[in-house]
Amino acid sequence: MRPGAPKLFRQSAIALGKLGDKTAADMLQKLLAEGDTNLAKLSAIASALGFIGDRRSIEPLEQMLCNDQLTELSRAFAAVALGGVADKESLPWNSKIGQNMNYRAAVETLTDNNAAGILDIL
Repeated sequence: MRPGAPKLFRQSAIALGKLGDKTAADMLQKLLAEGDTNLAKLSAIASALGFIGDRRSIEPLEQMLCNDQLTELSRAFAAVALGGVADKESLPWNSKIGQNMNYRAAVETLTDNNAAGILDIL
C-alpha cells in the first residue's frame, strides 16, 4: 500500500458507512479476514469498522476472533474492531486526552507523527 493510502482507505470506508452503505461493513470484514499482514491496512480496516459501529458486524468479528485459521494479526485487529463497535462513546478513547491540547507544545509521548504517541494509536 502506498504511503498515505491506509488513511485514505480508512476515511473512504468510514464515509461509505456513515452515508448508509450497508455493504461497507461487510466489505471491510472480508478484507480483515483475508489474512493480509500489512499492519497499516489492518489498522485502517479495524478503525473504520469500529467507527462505523454497525451492530451486524459483531457476530462476524466474534467468529473471526475465534478462528484459529486466521493470522494472529487479523484476529487482533478483529478484537480492536469489536471494541470500537461496542464502545458506548461516539469518539475514540484517546480523544479526551487531546481535548484543548496545545499541539505546538506536544511531547512525543502524546503525538509524534509516527503512530507512537498516545494520540496516534488507532
